[in-house]
Amino acid sequence: MKISRFIVGSLGTNCYLVSCDDGCDAVLIDPGAEAERILASASAKHLNIKAVALTHGHFDHIMAVNEVIAATGAELFVHRDDSEMIRNPELNVSARFREPYAVDAEIKKELCDGDVISVGSLELTVIHTPGHTPGSVCFVCGDTIFTGDTVFRGGIGRYDLPGGDYNLLMKSVEKLNRLNGDYRLLPGHDSPSTLSYERETSIYFN
Repeated sequence: MKISRFIVGSLGTNCYLVSCDDGCDAVLIDPGAEAERILASASAKHLNIKAVALTHGHFDHIMAVNEVIAATGAELFVHRDDSEMIRNPELNVSARFREPYAVDAEIKKELCDGDVISVGSLELTVIHTPGHTPGSVCFVCGDTIFTGDTVFRGGIGRYDLPGGDYNLLMKSVEKLNRLNGDYRLLPGHDSPSTLSYERETSIYFN
């Protein structure tokens, strides 16, 4: 697995281009903005974006979705509890923070806990982690978890936006804490971490 990170948009969202070691197929996680830059990088690496996978439906994680899918024909995946959010500027809070934005691309599959997104040799397993939004998910791929806005290095996502719920978020953190072994954590904002580091240092994991 190869991973390229793009820091995009006004809120510094981490967008990840995840590709197979043995091929040119790729999954794009959370294309929050700057579609041209993402597409240019994929083209330069001779990668074909086959799937767009969203960790949740807030505007800063979705605002390049329409353009990327129009350019690539990629399939769109989002948890069923956030599928309305990506189409509603009030729910995805784009109407509150900037110009309203809605995804109009067709959703290939509304995800549930335990689903697997398969692209080439890549397999991304869905862990439903509500709390930041009702349909927040993490994607597990090998020794890496893409945590979206559920867990950050030393912190957790906010829960004061529509659909946020602190108690659910803490249950989601505990769900991650119960995983066996260690994982690299790649969040939706800021720096990477590891599950072992969070277990050792974060008040939310203790």
